[in-house]
Amino acid sequence: MTITTVIAALQTINVAVTDVDNAPTDYPSTIEAADLPMVIVWPGAVEADGGMMGKQAWRRYQIILYVKPAGAGRGISEGWNETKIMLQNLLEAYLNPDNHQLNVAGIYNANIIPDRASGNGVTDGGFEILAWPPPATGTEGFPHYFGAQLQVTVKETW
Repeated sequence: MTITTVIAALQTINVAVTDVDNAPTDYPSTIEAADLPMVIVWPGAVEADGGMMGKQAWRRYQIILYVKPAGAGRGISEGWNETKIMLQNLLEAYLNPDNHQLNVAGIYNANIIPDRASGNGVTDGGFEILAWPPPATGTEGFPHYFGAQLQVTVKETW
């Protein structure tokens, strides 16, 4: 299992979403307006188990959508309206069962877990003003963007 290969598989889903122009697997040093809208995948917390049935891991990935620079466009509503449409498109892509089985080399099975009853699955945090680079701590002076985040749990077995 490598985080890099799972990110590449998730970015394949993201780049196919309507209106997403960029879904890089390497983190950019800056985000240029010409690169937007862009989706970045950020690995999060993991729970792992190495029992007799093989190794399994459940990792949360943040799917971070950068739509346009804050302050760009005609009023604040333009950025939020674009974000709303793209957030819905991303959510639909991740809830689509055709996208739940990830093709990741070296992993026997990698699945997006859509089960809300388990406490995992696909969630989103709604609209946000996002900074680059995430996580957005100590971001004073960094560029900010209209955007949103989804959290996706990927179960890996190898």
